Amino acid sequence: MDHLQKFKKKVMIMGDFNIKMFDKKSKKLDQLIKQLGYFQIVKAATRGANLLDLILINFETETPASVIDNDLSDHYMTSFSLDFVRKPKEWKKVMYRNFKSLDWRGVVEFLQNHLVDMKEFRSKDFLCIYII
Repeated sequence: MDHLQKFKKKVMIMGDFNIKMFDKKSKKLDQLIKQLGYFQIVKAATRGANLLDLILINFETETPASVIDNDLSDHYMTSFSLDFVRKPKEWKKVMYRNFKSLDWRGVVEFLQNHLVDMKEFRSKDFLCIYII
């Protein structure tokens, strides 16, 4: 968990830690979680009377985790909702030249005067200049 801090992102770690969090022996894990800047947000038992399945997050939230008995496993299901806020797209002003009004003869003349070897290919629809 320590190496996740360098990313400076919101992190959520979920799973069966198989440690009874309601037991006094779990104090070391609880202290480590807090020391690393995480919050354990599951507050109810997830297997019998024990809290084994944890959701750890490194950001504050007012949304509690839910524990649901779904009869599919010997553990209860944990659930947590997140609201994702997407930053609005930043628009950039792009400047461009209108090539329709470009003096192509002037461009060709400039290139011919400043380049050693140049060939051009003209057609009805376009001008292609090969610089060799």
